[in-house]
Order: sequence, then structure tokens, then C-alpha cells
Amino acid sequence: MRWIAFSLALVAVVAVAQREEIRVPAAKIKPMPSVGQPGQGPERLAGTTPADWKMTTIDGKSLTGKGLRGKVVLVDFWATWCGPCKKASPIMESLHKKYGKQGLVVIGANTSERDSDGRPVKWANAAKEYKKEHGYTYTFTWGNDDLKKKWGVQGIPTMFVIDKKGVVKKVLVGFDDKLEANLEAVIKPLL
Repeated sequence: MRWIAFSLALVAVVAVAQREEIRVPAAKIKPMPSVGQPGQGPERLAGTTPADWKMTTIDGKSLTGKGLRGKVVLVDFWATWCGPCKKASPIMESLHKKYGKQGLVVIGANTSERDSDGRPVKWANAAKEYKKEHGYTYTFTWGNDDLKKKWGVQGIPTMFVIDKKGVVKKVLVGFDDKLEANLEAVIKPLL
């Protein structure tokens, strides 16, 4: 008997709810504050020349900020397990193909890889296999956890556009449908 009474009450509530429009007052949504200490995120590097930095390619060669002077550089911090990073990789390849001959160097800076126990992995195989699997032709580096931390990268993908003098012109964090257009808008005038 109680079950029948409860069921009838529930039906009555649903019927009233369907007839009445529920209004929620509009509110401005504030962006989430960045994680970490104020001024410690990657955006703090915009307009600066990072202290000389070094990366190791999956072929064992060294890349340095000083060695890349005279080139426009796009550094993309990414990981093989990161969904948004996987969406950004074809854009990195597209930009490499469009502007590589004009002086753009695209670097996929592999970071944050872990073994099955969650310990940091310091080997090039993850980046090598990813590049090979997808047929990418831009430069891949590995073991960039320390540089990621030094540059204040808190989430991936995070991209840095660096001009010919070594100055960070733009930092973009995350992925959206306008990523390629936003990167091109910064890169093209620098070439």
C-alpha cells in the first residue's frame, strides 16, 4: 500500500515539474584559476627568453635554444596517453608541412610518461613508437619532465611559439577546434 502511495506521489511531482518551467538566474562564469603558485604557470614566459634549454631527440641528437636561434620554434609538450595531445599532433604535423621550409621547427616534447606502477619513464621508445605509428615527420624529443617543470607547464598539451631571437611570443594551453588557426596567426608573421 505504501509503495502505491509513493508511486502516485512521484507521478504527481513529475507531472507538475513537466508543466512548470524551471528558471535559473544567469551568472557570469569566472575562469578557473591556474593550478600552482601565481606567476608560476607557463604564461609567465611570454615575452621572455627562457634560460638556455636543451632537449634530446628520439635519434639521440641535442637541441638547444641557442642552437635554434634564427628559426621560429613551436614546442608542444605532450604525452602518449593524453587524448587532447593526440588531437593536437596532426596540427603539429600540418604546421610542420606548411611552414617547415620557411624556417618553422616543430618539436613534440614528450613528457609525463609513466610505467605501469606510475613511476616516471626516462626512455625514448614511447615517442619513437608514437611517431612511427602515425607517420609524423616533425621532430620528437623525449625525457622532458624537468624542462616541463622549469617552464611551468601544469597541463598538456601546452605549446610555446618562440621567435627567431629566442623570445616566447605565445603560450597556448589545451586543445580546441581553433588551435591550428590560433597557432598560424602567431607563427606566420614571425617567419
